Amino acid sequence: MSSDVQPVPPLPADAEGLRTLERWLELHLAAVRERLAALDVAPPPVPDAGDAAEGEGAQWWVTWYRTPPGWPRRGDLHRAGCWMKGAPTLTGAEAAALLADARHAVTECPACQPARAAS
Repeated sequence: MSSDVQPVPPLPADAEGLRTLERWLELHLAAVRERLAALDVAPPPVPDAGDAAEGEGAQWWVTWYRTPPGWPRRGDLHRAGCWMKGAPTLTGAEAAALLADARHAVTECPACQPARAAS
């Protein structure tokens, strides 16, 4: 077992608190199952390592969301030209490496849909 694992806090003593916790767990379990189903159906977009021609530089960036301490980082991958706030800071190889890193939950931007642009 990893040393990063925190002990489970004590459960609420009252029924209302337990029902609230149960609902929170149901919502998070549903989100986990939805994410797993999405990963099983369609793998995340993988930018081509040769995506940015020599001298062109960065073509990708990630908008990171705030997450609780100890949770995986979560963000959206954007391609150059996306109207979402941000500026390219990653090459295709760097974006592909980030997507392959299991410590992060990176999904494609719903606006620029990098998987479609890459295909």
